[in-house]
Amino acid sequence: MGLTATFIHKVTRWPFLRQVLLYGVFGCAAAGLDFVIFLVLRQHTGMGLVWANIISVNVGIAFSFLCNAFFNFRRTNVLGRRALIFLGVGWSGLALSSLILAVGVDAMGLPELWVKAGSIVVVAAYQFTVNKLVTFRIWSAAAASPDAVSPPDAVSPPTLASGPTDPSSQPDRKAV
Repeated sequence: MGLTATFIHKVTRWPFLRQVLLYGVFGCAAAGLDFVIFLVLRQHTGMGLVWANIISVNVGIAFSFLCNAFFNFRRTNVLGRRALIFLGVGWSGLALSSLILAVGVDAMGLPELWVKAGSIVVVAAYQFTVNKLVTFRIWSAAAASPDAVSPPDAVSPPTLASGPTDPSSQPDRKAV
């Protein structure tokens, strides 16, 4: 088995690793989309810096949400609620990275690029954790709409019982 086949086999065997990798891939794609939209808005429409950034960041967040909802975590019920939470997590990540930059660069005098690189790791870990545990958690059937049901995390085949399942058919056991 080749290196690529071995890697794919391991990723599909460990759902957590698969989720982390897909989250990273979708995050990088969303960042690229954010960049391209920002560039187009600034250079071809003359839109202001702040507005171009607000629009491009939110498009990137929406793209990342849709990819993670449909392909990574596979949770598409109560999509509006999940989208709002995901958006809040995205905005809180922006605030956290700004705080890390302010403390690291302005207060501590550390090199800007090193602080930025560190903030990306911290914010990505924070956002993955919150999105996995909150945004894409399994909600009760009462919270889900009847026409949008998410598949379970893993479907395991039914197992055969080793004996009768009716307790009355079990032989009596003496207490020791």
